[in-house]
Amino acid sequence: MREAIIGTTRRAALAGLAAAGAAGPASAAERCRGRADYAGAALHASPPPEVFAQAATPATGAFPAEPVQALDAAFADVAARLKTDTLTAALVRPGGGAWSSVKTAEAAAPDRFFWASAGKAFTAVVVLQLVAEGRLSLADRLDRWDRDFPNSGLITVDDLLRHTSGLYSFQEDPGLRAKPGWKTPAQALDVARRGPAGFCPGGSWAYSNTGYVLLGRIIEAVDGRPYAASITARIIEPLGLKRTVAIGPDGVPADIPRPASGDGSSDDLRTPFAAGAVAASAPDMIAFWQGLFGGRLIPIEVVRGQFERLYPMFGQTGLFYGRGVMLYDLPGQAAGESELWLGHSGGMPGLKAVVAYSLRRRAWVAVAFLGDGPAEAAANLLLRAAS
Repeated sequence: MREAIIGTTRRAALAGLAAAGAAGPASAAERCRGRADYAGAALHASPPPEVFAQAATPATGAFPAEPVQALDAAFADVAARLKTDTLTAALVRPGGGAWSSVKTAEAAAPDRFFWASAGKAFTAVVVLQLVAEGRLSLADRLDRWDRDFPNSGLITVDDLLRHTSGLYSFQEDPGLRAKPGWKTPAQALDVARRGPAGFCPGGSWAYSNTGYVLLGRIIEAVDGRPYAASITARIIEPLGLKRTVAIGPDGVPADIPRPASGDGSSDDLRTPFAAGAVAASAPDMIAFWQGLFGGRLIPIEVVRGQFERLYPMFGQTGLFYGRGVMLYDLPGQAAGESELWLGHSGGMPGLKAVVAYSLRRRAWVAVAFLGDGPAEAAANLLLRAAS
């Protein structure tokens, strides 16, 4: 896609993320004597504190006719470039207009899509709510709940949020990947316990879906109810997200479009669990982030803390990770120009998604589709169309 704001190496890195995680450092750290000091590439600076209130300002209505026409044309262009007939998108300018569109092969177009790892932000919010309530601490160690993981006495809740635990990510296991159908959290964690630790806790960064499945289990233990029920009661209902559902073990709602991998098989959307369990309309995904940035879910100082200590993802890719959130530092149109986004990407074979706020364009964008290709490039086309 020529309009991509991401270079070849960055696109490859995002593809790795969308496939649900990249491997960490090759050196194993089966048993560590203590935590390690971070020794990776430089962290990214936090975004300006004033951006959160700015981004949380609600839209005042629909866009005028001219930008709507431009966005509709860009949406059609995105669908053609991605070669997909199943696509949804929304764009919101705080204090300005709002727009959304859906394209599917169905006669009655469903507006709820699966957002894969973008759902990690929901998990992080509930964890931080429990911390704010004094029922959990970011310094709590994993061995409080599970002593069978390597280095469980050294891994903190904060490590799980930030991907600095060194835990083996269960979806890297070839045997588990080859197993058809739903992989339960218990099955995923059993595989992960047997996997090698990548590094001593705190010493590096590596994307680990295992960490977020563990966070889901911790939420269930501390909150006293199923993970999906916690997401519903603590986020979906308070924000009035009518077109959002947390997928649980009972099954996936029939209206959610299913991705198909290259061999024609279909991934079960229940498998990611707390590593990505949200299906929602594109406008609802933006409403969640606006609610978060507006301090409606956790105190705003806690939100700002999510964007502190931003670790580089997959080496130097322009992507950085905090506590269940991502910062994108990508090249702009002009030489030397930078484009900063705040949000989260997601994906799995046959499905890609992103929801983010562009600091430069002062607009939210959310895109999800069935197919393979950079959702971030599609989002950028829509942002440019609305400018």
